[in-house]
Amino acid sequence: DVLAIADAVLSTSAMIGYARSSDADKFLVVTECGLSDRLLMEIPDKHFYKVCKLCRFMKMITLEGTLDSLRHLRYEIELPEDVRMGAKRALERMLELSV
Repeated sequence: DVLAIADAVLSTSAMIGYARSSDADKFLVVTECGLSDRLLMEIPDKHFYKVCKLCRFMKMITLEGTLDSLRHLRYEIELPEDVRMGAKRALERMLELSV
């Protein structure tokens, strides 16, 4: 529902660029807490209303744990096909934007 009414749905760097180049001086930002704080620091002349959620599970993921999981093929996650395809599209889009 939020996506349908959002002015923009962007990556982290794109959100910063959007806010920086926008004529608006007030933004409602719905994202992870770290990005909200970064916007406040990098663009102090604009006001950001923060609605952030700290994901405790995301903070538990480490590079070492990911490497271990891949090496030993453990912690398999099964997802419905529509969710898997949506995640695949999001990852592919992030990789396209990073070039």
